Amino acid sequence: EKLFDQKEGRSYFYARSVMPESFILTPKNAPEWASDREKLWNEVERKDWRANSRYAKEFNVALPVELSEDEQKELLTRYVQENFVDEGMVADVAIHRDHPDNPHAHVMLTNRPFNPDGTWGLKSKR
Repeated sequence: EKLFDQKEGRSYFYARSVMPESFILTPKNAPEWASDREKLWNEVERKDWRANSRYAKEFNVALPVELSEDEQKELLTRYVQENFVDEGMVADVAIHRDHPDNPHAHVMLTNRPFNPDGTWGLKSKR
């Protein structure tokens, strides 16, 4: 997906031969704009403006080849929802299936959860 970085004033697009399946999971109390990838990450950068700010946490997950693509997505979605999104964080997920023997996902999480009123909460290391 092509994204415009407001801070730098330029667009980014990383082409891949096999496009990943990507989606965003948001907590119930997140504002509507949090479901828009470009708006989400520009807002994260605006909120954490210090030069040494860390904008996100990222982890990769290997998906079981024994499961169908739908089952892989369901398993991953449930795991991310229960462990991170239900705790207030936004998860930006990309499932890569470039090679049939290596289905995996990249998950980026906001460092700040959303408060019950839809505002950003405090950063947490846990």
